[in-house]
Amino acid sequence: MSLKKLRSSPGETTAEIARRIAAARAIQLERFGQTAPPPVNSSMGTEALRRVCVLDPPGRKLLDTAFEKLGLSARALDRILKVARTIADLAGSDAIRAAHLAEAIQYRSLDGGRGMSGSLLLSATRIKGHRCRSRSPLPPVVSQHRPSA
Repeated sequence: MSLKKLRSSPGETTAEIARRIAAARAIQLERFGQTAPPPVNSSMGTEALRRVCVLDPPGRKLLDTAFEKLGLSARALDRILKVARTIADLAGSDAIRAAHLAEAIQYRSLDGGRGMSGSLLLSATRIKGHRCRSRSPLPPVVSQHRPSA
């Protein structure tokens, strides 16, 4: 899609988004039933996760690559699968497609640095040749303040 087309597109209305969310919640309620934890993807345990978040070979390869390249933990993989399942539900898809998984991985890499691997953390803490001594997951703040003359 071109930027011109994106700018001219009206996008979804609030009502359309609300309908997609309601439909996704209905899918999740049907999937899990009315149980003690809320019947939503984020509350899935390991057993439900393995049953509900089955990946096709391209999706499995994408997740394996993300695990290796991003240094993800098993817990991070589970969260990515839950988000991908929700993205698929919002799209009305029974299966988690590689595109759903890629979007979930992208959100994970944009989550403010939480769960970043050491190499990504090191890259994130370098700003204009400055290397921060902190092991904080957030990059250091570089002041733009210039003393008055």
